[in-house]
Amino acid sequence: MYKTCRVVCYVLVALIATLLLNSLVVYATPSYSAEDKALKFNSAEETLKFLRSVVGIDLERYNVTLLRLSTYRPPIALSYEDGRLVEHPSRHYETLVKFLISDGAARFEAYVTFVDGRVQYYRLEGDFCGESALNLWDHLTIALKALKEYQEFTGLSHYTRLIDLLSRAIETKQLMIEEEDYILNITHVENSRLPYNCKRSTEVVYIAKVKGYKLPGDYFAISVSRNGFVTGLSDTSMYYVATMELRISEEEAIRVALPYAEEYARRYGLKIASMKAELMFGRDLDGRRGDEFAIYPKWTVLFIFDRVVNGVFGYAVSIWADTGEVFYHAPQGVRSCWSHGGQHAEINSESEVGNRLWLLTTSIVVALSTLLLAIYVKCRKTKRRTMNAYSKIRSCTCCSQSCFYSLFCHQ
Repeated sequence: MYKTCRVVCYVLVALIATLLLNSLVVYATPSYSAEDKALKFNSAEETLKFLRSVVGIDLERYNVTLLRLSTYRPPIALSYEDGRLVEHPSRHYETLVKFLISDGAARFEAYVTFVDGRVQYYRLEGDFCGESALNLWDHLTIALKALKEYQEFTGLSHYTRLIDLLSRAIETKQLMIEEEDYILNITHVENSRLPYNCKRSTEVVYIAKVKGYKLPGDYFAISVSRNGFVTGLSDTSMYYVATMELRISEEEAIRVALPYAEEYARRYGLKIASMKAELMFGRDLDGRRGDEFAIYPKWTVLFIFDRVVNGVFGYAVSIWADTGEVFYHAPQGVRSCWSHGGQHAEINSESEVGNRLWLLTTSIVVALSTLLLAIYVKCRKTKRRTMNAYSKIRSCTCCSQSCFYSLFCHQ
């Protein structure tokens, strides 16, 4: 009977060990994924190199654990085909890496996102609100050093311009510099103990310009914490201007857009009070033109109605300025999405599915471990009773003479 308990315990131990081994192989092995091999880089090793050189963390002082590594092509658009909702994946590979960095006294979590082998986003989570004598100019010196290291890390020369602008800002004590190609904007929060402000005490943001027009989003950004850690970096320099050609004028853009606004106005008894067309640049977010990283010139025409009905105050139409194609039109109100108008939905990406699998595996391991502990304790008690007196185990007969099933017997 006691031997039966031991066999069951061995089986459960083997099962738990198998689950743990599989979870470690899937989620914690810093090896090449199939996509990593195609891109010819090891994302885990590149992340550690980035943390050492750019962020400046002395990893030899800490215990470093890989918590997550996944590479996939994220969905960028949805469409209905044959009555089914179909996801259209990006042409680019995203690799998500997460490391735990701790030494007993401090604990940090580092997140890095690679796109086609290049760093796109980085952030560091932890406690950054400790006492510090560093000021704004100390932070900017740290950011400048990180930017120089990042240029060496990437091997790309176009960061030289960003380095020059930040160096000039430090020398001249300027917090904003605007040139023909870039806008540099520096913000600083002093003496704040709010976690977010401690984490991003100083932010350096670059906005790219082409022929006087701002490109969408931040071109490059780096943040430094209150106590001097590089806590964030954003690099969208992989986005590119596909064309500068303008085939339709402002008047033509208004003429193309006007029927959309007039039709909506007629439907709800509205009148167009004013209109404005603005030339700007926008990304091909849903990849309809082939690459969601490509940037094109566009006209955005906004029509304002004479009154607000159901929260709608106007109508917007977006037209690619190089082709004349209308790629977005919709009423504008409190809940409207202005910029793009593509279809959006919550999609369970591979990374989210991986997190759920990890949670499921952990739950199973905890449940089996609890069962194993209960069986072990019960069997130990049964063994002691058996050695003391045979009469003490008569209660086991209620469950077919098995010490394992005696767990469920009434003592």
